[in-house]
Amino acid sequence: MLETLGAKVSPYYALLSKVIWALPSEYNSALAPKFPFDEVQQRYKEDLEIGQYDLTAGKHYLKESDPFFQLPK
Repeated sequence: MLETLGAKVSPYYALLSKVIWALPSEYNSALAPKFPFDEVQQRYKEDLEIGQYDLTAGKHYLKESDPFFQLPK
């Protein structure tokens, strides 16, 4: 929806949008290990996993106050 409206998005939401459009829906299922990813899909997957790890169990380098979550001005 944000893409359709041409709205500004934070880098985090830009990454999520790329993941949604680039990765097959099977990525979020038990079948994920059976589906090979191309180079671009693999990079998006790794970027998302790194961010998710940092936010949940990591050292919280990405915080909500971080520019990664802020809208561009």
